[in-house]
Amino acid sequence: MGEMRERNASSRERKGSRGGKEESKQSERSGGCESEARAEIIAEALRKTAKGTALAFFGLLLFGILDFASKVLIARHASQAEYGIFSLALSLLQICTILSCLGLQAATPRCIAFFRGRGEFEKARSIVFASLQLALIASVLCGASLFLASPLLTTLFHLPASATQIFQIFAVALPFSVAVEMLASVFRGYDRVQEKVIFRDILSNVLKVLFIVSAIALGYAFLGIICAYLLAIITASLLFFAYTSRKIELKGGRRGEQAEEKQKESKEGKGQGAKRAKREQEEWEEEWGASRGGSGESLNEIREKLLVFSVPLLIANVSSALSLRMDTFMLGYFKTAEIVGLYNAAQPIAQLIQIFLTSMVFIYVPIASQLYSKNLIGEMRRCYEVLTKWIFSATFPLFLLMFLFPEDVLRIFFGSAYVSAASALRILAIGMLFHVFFGPNASTLIVIGKTKLNMVDNIVGIFVNAVLNIILVPILGIIGAAISTTTSLAAINGLKTAQIFKIHGIHPFTTKYFKPILASCVVASIIYAFIAFLDQIDFKVMILLLFLFSLAQIFCLILTRSLEYEDIMIISEIKKMLKGI
Repeated sequence: MGEMRERNASSRERKGSRGGKEESKQSERSGGCESEARAEIIAEALRKTAKGTALAFFGLLLFGILDFASKVLIARHASQAEYGIFSLALSLLQICTILSCLGLQAATPRCIAFFRGRGEFEKARSIVFASLQLALIASVLCGASLFLASPLLTTLFHLPASATQIFQIFAVALPFSVAVEMLASVFRGYDRVQEKVIFRDILSNVLKVLFIVSAIALGYAFLGIICAYLLAIITASLLFFAYTSRKIELKGGRRGEQAEEKQKESKEGKGQGAKRAKREQEEWEEEWGASRGGSGESLNEIREKLLVFSVPLLIANVSSALSLRMDTFMLGYFKTAEIVGLYNAAQPIAQLIQIFLTSMVFIYVPIASQLYSKNLIGEMRRCYEVLTKWIFSATFPLFLLMFLFPEDVLRIFFGSAYVSAASALRILAIGMLFHVFFGPNASTLIVIGKTKLNMVDNIVGIFVNAVLNIILVPILGIIGAAISTTTSLAAINGLKTAQIFKIHGIHPFTTKYFKPILASCVVASIIYAFIAFLDQIDFKVMILLLFLFSLAQIFCLILTRSLEYEDIMIISEIKKMLKGI
């Protein structure tokens, strides 16, 4: 009997041991599945962002080239004072456009994506109509105010009486400019970059260049060129509005068009394609259907909630825009239109440094919002790290070109008359690099719902910028304006990054982020040592230098072993997207 009890006990122990091992294996398998699921979520988010970034970058690249072309055409066919007046009027248009959007251009895609992520398509649909109505009403009121205030602005900036007409022309353009921004933000909420690229980035700027060239060819003076600029904005917005109305009321965009094509194929015997087309059509109609209700909420209630959410964004966006354009306004107040024109040759060139960040943010916000709505903070954090590293790596060669050869860059783009703005360009380039270095911190604050923090940061930035401009511009002119902007950019981005780190531990600062930067600085110094002996560089040499700096950056990423699995995946997706383009 005793032996039998011992055998039973040992049998139970073996079973318990086997059970423990099986439980351990199951937990390991469970952990492995969770790890694989997390990796797949990150991969899918990065894949979408890479695709959107490639297309958005393509649009922004063309936007940058065409926007430059329009400004260069105006600068070369007008006096420096006239170009200064144009720069002031354009800055006012951009500020008023942001003001008229009421913060909805940032809130709308976030809200649409958030509700889509939770399957509440009726609410997402209501957001579309409410945001468009609110922004267009605000733009008409703001445009009328700007039109009436034009004589006062002419006096405030010590400009000739003819400047009043320029301000009034831009006031007329305001509602149309707002329409383009808001329509692009609506499609952005549905993870669609194509419409923004086609209408806002490409078509609008192609029309500006074509109309300006036509005005110059027909012998029109400065006022005629500005009217051509206005006509381009109006034409692009009307075409975008017609496109959007058709897509929303009928099928809802490219998905509907693709469904039609597949249904046509099905008639020719492709039954599988027909089923897929029908499914895609139903999904699209579910999201973009004709009903304007809001899942039990009236349109007025949706408007109120949207405004409550967007007001901090409005203040933040206006503060951010003012912070970037405060220097132009201060130069206009303390100095002359000629000085404003000189400075505004350096400023738009420096702003090209943020082209990669801007292109990525456009698609990052809706994708990050969906991750956040599902409480996938770890996945969101990893996406932030990887994307920031790639944004900075793509941006750094462009910064090096502007920082090391500012005189040549200004001469090539704007002519020898603007070379004296070289020091301002160098300082502004540093400021823009700060902006890129910290990654999409402002967008992340919006995604996690901290719009008030974002607002406070921007208010701090504009306060710093304003105080420094008042002190430095009268003494140092464009150098003082550049120092003020750079300091405010550093302050704003430092605050935002500290906040998202404190809230969710999100930051980009890993060893694989810093190592290629340090290595690139060493390689760039060697390249500069070989080029520095040249008196001037022309456009061909500038392109060669940009290529060499880019090659050096890629080499340093490989040399420092900073490439990871997600990086390879992003390269693959961008390559596919570029082939498609």
